[in-house]
Amino acid sequence: MPTIPAWRALWAEEPDLLIRGFSANADGRLDPGNGSYGRIGLPRAYFDALGGYDEQLLPMGCQDSDLVDRARAYGLHVVRVPQQVPFAIRNTDDEKVKHTGSQLSWLDMWHQNAERAQDNLRRGRLTVNHDRVPVKVLVNFTRWTAV
Repeated sequence: MPTIPAWRALWAEEPDLLIRGFSANADGRLDPGNGSYGRIGLPRAYFDALGGYDEQLLPMGCQDSDLVDRARAYGLHVVRVPQQVPFAIRNTDDEKVKHTGSQLSWLDMWHQNAERAQDNLRRGRLTVNHDRVPVKVLVNFTRWTAV
């Protein structure tokens, strides 16, 4: 079954669910570096309640795991669902950070973000971006909405 209908069926059974999609490598092994680590789905109400991704994090590293960990602490059940779609195109860490505007390496950003993510949990800071000002974005290339 294609991804979106499969995920909707899971949410129909259990609405308080965060789904982690992933594509295994050719050898069947789960590899967080294969580009499928950030395939995350959760109901918008929960995404909004958590404040979305923590915009105080640096551009690379830990954004997905921070969101998942905060969602789990918020009470969502987290499941991993394999997908039959290929993983993303591989690129080096240098290529990943090339256009971030940061002088830090991917690993340095990951370490700093991991510290903030751990601090989020330690302080019980499950909702982030409290002072964020909504901006208008184009949704599905057809309508504008504030996010």
